[in-house]
Amino acid sequence: VRHLAISVSPQKMKKQVSPRLYDRNYYLNECDGSVLFNKTYGDALDDRLTKIASLIQIKPGAVVLDVGCGRGELAIWLAKQGCWVTGIDYSAAAIKIANKALQHQPKAIQRRVKFKRADLNNLRFTPHTFDFVVCVEVLEHIYPDEQDRLLRQIKILLKPDGYLFIHTAPSRWFLDFTYRFLCYPVVSLIT
Repeated sequence: VRHLAISVSPQKMKKQVSPRLYDRNYYLNECDGSVLFNKTYGDALDDRLTKIASLIQIKPGAVVLDVGCGRGELAIWLAKQGCWVTGIDYSAAAIKIANKALQHQPKAIQRRVKFKRADLNNLRFTPHTFDFVVCVEVLEHIYPDEQDRLLRQIKILLKPDGYLFIHTAPSRWFLDFTYRFLCYPVVSLIT
């Protein structure tokens, strides 16, 4: 089996957000959806993830990579849609929480999901493995040079007819509602 090994020399790596910022407290208390996650162990999606999930056009049997899987609830949802999912995150806390959530799922779902710690600067998968790559609320957490590296790697990992789904926050929802009705008026008053 060939493995993809995209090497990044230390001189070229300008910045990286520390994975220590994304600890157990962040995922279970500060991150969006944490209240519902704590009640359901990821069995239910919060309103934000439900809306995002409704946009994902996926077929049962698809092999999916969930980049920046966090607590794992989206990966679990994808498995419930009949997909085979690998969820990756560079936060050890996220992977531990995701694996614990997975233990609360039926065995059939557990067999469809694998969580592993991985650094997006050096993903190691066989090229053209994935039908679908999901990258939900990840790009805004990484530096532009990391975004470029990640997108180049995803291109290699996707099958020729594969799909990439990206969702970022702030998103169009943020710009249309939160920024327009809350942030902009407050900033205008201050300035």
